[in-house]
Amino acid sequence: MRIDERSVQNSLRARDAEAWSRYWARGALHSCPCAFGGDYGADIRGVWVEFFAAQPSGARILDIGTGNGAIAFIARDTSGQRGCAFEIEAIDQAQIFPDRAAAAHGLSAQGVSFRPGVPADATGFPDAWFDAVSSQFALEYMPLASTLPELARVAKPGADLMFVVHHAESPAMLTTRHELESFDYLRHEVPLLVNARRFLQRLRSARDAEELRRMAADSETATQARELNHMVAQVVEHSRRKPDAEFVGAIAAQIVTALQEIRSAGLDAGLNRLQVLNEEMQAHRDRLRAIATAGHSRADMERLGKRLTAAGFVAQPAVELKVKGDDLLAWILRATRAT
Repeated sequence: MRIDERSVQNSLRARDAEAWSRYWARGALHSCPCAFGGDYGADIRGVWVEFFAAQPSGARILDIGTGNGAIAFIARDTSGQRGCAFEIEAIDQAQIFPDRAAAAHGLSAQGVSFRPGVPADATGFPDAWFDAVSSQFALEYMPLASTLPELARVAKPGADLMFVVHHAESPAMLTTRHELESFDYLRHEVPLLVNARRFLQRLRSARDAEELRRMAADSETATQARELNHMVAQVVEHSRRKPDAEFVGAIAAQIVTALQEIRSAGLDAGLNRLQVLNEEMQAHRDRLRAIATAGHSRADMERLGKRLTAAGFVAQPAVELKVKGDDLLAWILRATRAT
């Protein structure tokens, strides 16, 4: 049987887009909400302000993998402070919710044209259209073989590009690895969600109210309940003991709530709630797996620079971006469209 590699890749991209769509739907402004408030802290924001301030009045800006628009909003604000009007296009393959995110952070989403569902390798813009291209924690998730030629097509000769890329040794990558370990714990060592669903599905199999009452009072149900309580205690202890594992305690709390509410809402409501939680957990795990593979070493950045050069850009050597004094965050890679 011959495997259609393009179909496989398209399927994986669609799955990643769905995972990110669920994430952006929660209203996060950017992909590092635990590390920075609002639209990033002073250190990282300053890097982008400097980049956008160097663009000419009326410049067309393309922000790729924009998420809910944190970098696009910095471009807009920089434009307003300088008294010049940028034309800002912000695209993302995922479904995004910039209005919701901006409102949650006391911001406005005006002044940026957002285009959800638009991948960076098929932007649909005219040739030589943009004066600058920006990207933060996005290029490293994209298929470079098709994305870089597309950026070369839409960038004007002499256009500036700046990419902020995940550093393989950054604290964010360590946190991601810790969270994936906790997901594996929930999936393999203490499968609380799986057992909670089995518990409700057994009760749901009752043919009538009388059989349900007997099942609810029998020894098997009592045993399952004790096992669930023990698992909840294990998960809560794990969330307290392991680094970056607080979220598994929140998952356990949601499962307990779903089980407690079946008396008032019914078994179907409980099962539906657990199904939604399962889908959310899978999407979050998919996102974390994508982040974990996105970290770049210095050698990776050198290869990326060479690929930019091959695509028609003049790339500068990548430099490390540090925040909060000396904390390593990311790589900065700048390039210019060859004239």
